[in-house]
Amino acid sequence: VNDENFWGGPTYVRDTGYVQLDNNGTQGHRRFTQLSRSEDRAVIEHELDWTTQSGEEYISETRRLTAAVTGDASWTLTFETTLENVSGAQIAIGSPTTRGRENAGYGGLFWRGLRSFTDGSLVTSDGVGTGNDVRGQRHEWMAFEGKQDHIDATSLVLMLDDTQNPHHPPQWFARSEEFAALNPAPFFSEEVVIPAGESAAFRYGVGIADGTASDAPALADLVRGVLARDGA
Repeated sequence: VNDENFWGGPTYVRDTGYVQLDNNGTQGHRRFTQLSRSEDRAVIEHELDWTTQSGEEYISETRRLTAAVTGDASWTLTFETTLENVSGAQIAIGSPTTRGRENAGYGGLFWRGLRSFTDGSLVTSDGVGTGNDVRGQRHEWMAFEGKQDHIDATSLVLMLDDTQNPHHPPQWFARSEEFAALNPAPFFSEEVVIPAGESAAFRYGVGIADGTASDAPALADLVRGVLARDGA
């Protein structure tokens, strides 16, 4: 976020590499604005302050999580966030790729899978591949097929980008080698700029289900329907 790091750890510096700088900010919980549940649904909404390491207020965020049971073998998570720029100046949200590191555009909503998912399969509407195959590609949705430890079962995790998100459809930072990861990165290779006093909003649907790669299109349809319902 400009030259501030809200991911944690080192910052990628052009022509230098990763450097530990005094720029590790925090995303701090301020207050809950909604806590509710029913038989098959729970909602958590809260406000957060993005504060730089030097104490400057950058972003006021409202984050909403909705978890819903959608079948005997699946559930969904809707993730919604609004980021208001309270810094008093324009801010630009980017990634290591926007600072010069090729094909490393991670940032935003990021899922990292359990150990047994390593070397699993990544699924898009175009077919099945690996992280090296699909990283940096643009898709509305992407899924990960992985195996569970100790039991003979295969699971799917699918993430879907809302059509109103900046830079939709996003480039994906995804990998199966070393560890499992899915990340619809809206600032993979192009920054998202928020003028002073204005906001940027993002919505995502996540589906978790028993199943294999062949079940991913149906799960994407399910998650798309949940996003439409939650947005109504």
